[in-house]
Amino acid sequence: MAMGNAIGNPARQALIADIAPSGRQGLAMGIYGVAEDVGFLIGPLMGGLLWDRGGPPIAFAGFAVVYGVTITLVIILLREQPQVRNAGAT
Repeated sequence: MAMGNAIGNPARQALIADIAPSGRQGLAMGIYGVAEDVGFLIGPLMGGLLWDRGGPPIAFAGFAVVYGVTITLVIILLREQPQVRNAGAT
């Protein structure tokens, strides 16, 4: 988990900085940080509860549902931002 987070986190933070309104990047980063920490807290708890109640298949199915919803939302809501060119650049 640490390796994947170390690889993916800079890209996620750069994306947040790119799509956040000018002057609100700090707020956006803060919200991202809180959401990530809440996920780290709730994810294992929910996974453990699902594992205890329904066994490994239910825990993995729950994970698949969450991932499916996340991927769907990213595809629907995340659009590539147009590049702004500097008029003075050569």
